[in-house]
Amino acid sequence: MGCLSSCSGFVAQKISQTLVSLGIRAGFLSLIDALHGDIGILNVDDILVLFSKSGNNEELLKLVPCVKAKGVYVISITSLESNALMGVCDFNVFLPLKRELCPFDLAPVTSNTVQMVFGDTVVIWIEK
Repeated sequence: MGCLSSCSGFVAQKISQTLVSLGIRAGFLSLIDALHGDIGILNVDDILVLFSKSGNNEELLKLVPCVKAKGVYVISITSLESNALMGVCDFNVFLPLKRELCPFDLAPVTSNTVQMVFGDTVVIWIEK
């Protein structure tokens, strides 16, 4: 399983590392590296998890067709109900978010925390 993200990179990296620490094959692939050829590491049996608050990140949207052409199963984890990523992925997880804890609704405090809790919950479920 690979975890990929733009703004949620630390969450994706942490979830990936937790999987590895439990003996589950996983890796983190940064969006920039993926867009510059590192998707070659992905195989037809892989699952790629894309973390994105909005689900409308142009770079992620450009990457999905390339990854799917390799036969990789793609899952999105987003917080906006209607987003472009949901339309191109094989499976979508919607984590509703009214607003960020930040008074300006900018810093991804709440969205990253929700993603982290969800990711850790899934990891523990997989391990059982």
